[in-house]
Amino acid sequence: MQLQKTVVPFEKTNFFSKLFLDYINDGQGGKLSGFYTYQPSAEGIEKFVSNNAYNSLNRTLLVDELLAQNHELSITEASKKI
Repeated sequence: MQLQKTVVPFEKTNFFSKLFLDYINDGQGGKLSGFYTYQPSAEGIEKFVSNNAYNSLNRTLLVDELLAQNHELSITEASKKI
């Protein structure tokens, strides 16, 4: 048995708002481009992830700050192992 795929454009589903459709169809320099930094594409996602990657120094600082803020809370031994 051979499977066939059908591609349904977002516009035809009547599920998404006009704003969302304008965003995903905007392209480079479209009318919405002033409202976002990264293109709605695989390349845009890759750029976002690489520009927003956390390094271990930031994570250590975050953990230290959260522990300091919540020092009065009691946590179980199981939670300490996470």
